[in-house]
Amino acid sequence: MKYKISCHAWFPEEDLRMWDSSIDGRLWPCCNIVNAWDQPFSKDGKVLRDDPDFKKAIEEDPDFNSMSVHNVKNIMEHEYFAKRTFIEGWESDNCPKICVKNCGKLLR
Repeated sequence: MKYKISCHAWFPEEDLRMWDSSIDGRLWPCCNIVNAWDQPFSKDGKVLRDDPDFKKAIEEDPDFNSMSVHNVKNIMEHEYFAKRTFIEGWESDNCPKICVKNCGKLLR
């Protein structure tokens, strides 16, 4: 693990994860990621769209997180959200850059 992620949308003591939605009806694990989606030409927008795991999720199913296509439970359990932008991804040596940029600290 290279980074310590202090996610403002995760409350481990309550085992509670907060979620956000975008105007187009997509579910996202935090406001940083939804803002990156909504502002594709911003720095965060580029970081999100350059993430190989995000690219893979979108290529496999462009609507993978659309609440008009999938139910909320399935979206929350999608590999990108359950394993990459959550504890398993945060604790890996390949933490998503969007998480590092907004909520991470480099461990020494």
